[in-house]
Amino acid sequence: MSAVMEIYTDVLGVTSIRATDTFVSLGGDSLSYVECSIRLEDLLGELPSDWHHLPVASFGEPGRRTWHRAVDTTLVLRAVSILTVVAGHMILGPSMGGAHLLLAVAGYNLSRFLLDVEPARRRWRAAGRSLGRIAIPAMAWVAAGMVLFDVYSWQTLLLVNDLLGPAEHLDEVWNFWFLEVLVQLTVLLMVGLSIPFLRAWERRRPYAFVLALVVLSAAFRWEPLQIGGWFNTIHRPHGAALLFLLGWLVHRSRTPLTRVATTIVTVVALAGYFREPRRDAFVIAGLLLLLWLPEVRLPRALVHPVAMLAAASLSIYITHYSVYPVAEDHLAPWPAFAVTVAAGVVVWWLVSRAARSVVRSIRRRGGSGDPPPLERLRTPQAL
Repeated sequence: MSAVMEIYTDVLGVTSIRATDTFVSLGGDSLSYVECSIRLEDLLGELPSDWHHLPVASFGEPGRRTWHRAVDTTLVLRAVSILTVVAGHMILGPSMGGAHLLLAVAGYNLSRFLLDVEPARRRWRAAGRSLGRIAIPAMAWVAAGMVLFDVYSWQTLLLVNDLLGPAEHLDEVWNFWFLEVLVQLTVLLMVGLSIPFLRAWERRRPYAFVLALVVLSAAFRWEPLQIGGWFNTIHRPHGAALLFLLGWLVHRSRTPLTRVATTIVTVVALAGYFREPRRDAFVIAGLLLLLWLPEVRLPRALVHPVAMLAAASLSIYITHYSVYPVAEDHLAPWPAFAVTVAAGVVVWWLVSRAARSVVRSIRRRGGSGDPPPLERLRTPQAL
C-alpha cells in the first residue's frame, strides 16, 4: 500500500493520504489519470476498470503480467486524435476531426471525474484546478508569441477569440479554438449546475438530463441558428458543445438500453455535422468505441508510447502551430511531423517536472502539518 500512496503523492501532489482515500477523492481528474494509471499498472499489473473509485487500502499484491494490457479507451483516443490534428495541419493527410473528438473525450472525462464531486465548493475547486492546467499553459504560450514574434491577439490571450475575434479563419487567430471552447463550456456547465433545480435534476436523472442538453445543442445544426455560418459554428461553443455533450452522454450510458439509445443519438446527431463523410465517420467511430469498449487491449510495448502521447496532448496541441512551420523548412514532411510531436512531448515533460519540483519545495517549506483536504496541492498535468 505504501508504494501506491507514493504514486498518488507524487502524481497528485497531495500532502497526506488516508487508507480510505481514492484517486477521485484526492482530486484526481482526466489530467492526472494517465500517468497515475500507467504507474499503478507498472507496479500492480492490470487494474480494475473502476480503480479510480477504490480506496488505497484495497490495492493488493502485484498480479500476473502478460504480453498485453488493458488500456483506458480515452487514452487511445487522445493519442490518435492529437496525431491526426498535427498531421492534418501539416497537410500530411486529410482532416479527420481530431480536435472535435478530443472535445468529446473531455466531456466524457468531465462527467467521470468532476460531476459527482460534492459539495459544490469542492466541485468548483476541482474545476478551477483543471481549468488552470489548461488555460495557464495556453495563455503563457500565446503571451510569449505576442511578445517575441508579434503573433496572436488579446482575444487569443484571453481565450475568447472564438467569441470576440475576427470571423475569418486566417493565419493564427483561430489556432486555439479547441481550448477556448473547452474552457468556456466547462465554466458554463459549472455555473449551470450551481443552480439548485438543475443540479437536482442532473442528480436525479443523469442520463435524461444530458440527453436533453444534446437535443438542445443539436438545434444549432439548423441553419437559421448558425451564428456566423456553419464553419464558424462548429468551432464555437454553441455548435461544438454537441461533441462535448455526446461525450458526457456516453459516460452516463450505464445500461444496454441507454447504450443502444446513445448509439442512435450519436449517429443521428453527427451525420453530416462536418459536411465531410470521412470526418463524420471518424468522430462517430471514436465515440462508439468509447461507448461499447471502455478499455482496449494493446501490446505491452505500445502502452507507454500511447500513454505519453495522451498525457502530452495539450502540450502538443499548443506548441505544434509554432514548431511545424520551422521543422518543415529543414526536414522532409514525416521527419518534420515526428519532430513536431516530439517537441510537444518534451515541453510536457519539462513543465510537469518543473511544476512537481515547485510543489515539493512548497511542501518542504510548509512543514509536515497537513492542510485541510480542500487545500491540498496538486501537480499540474497535461490534458
